[in-house]
Amino acid sequence: MKQFGDGNASGRFVPSKRVLTLRNRLIKFVEDHIYPMENEFYKLAQSPSRWTVHPEEERLKELAKKEGLWNLWIPVFLLLPF
Repeated sequence: MKQFGDGNASGRFVPSKRVLTLRNRLIKFVEDHIYPMENEFYKLAQSPSRWTVHPEEERLKELAKKEGLWNLWIPVFLLLPF
């Protein structure tokens, strides 16, 4: 029988240690940087300028990139030079 995650044979998904570590880092990033800005982002979304990028958004994007938390769904092999 094929096992999933770290050897779980019950058929339930069990994330690896690497995934759990990444998840915890992502949760901390969101708690520290995104949640405190929610009201600002909401105000912009309700304003006539709603289709503009909030200045803080670009800073947060760069910080997420620096922390290795940006574009997590892109497979690593796509990031490698050809």
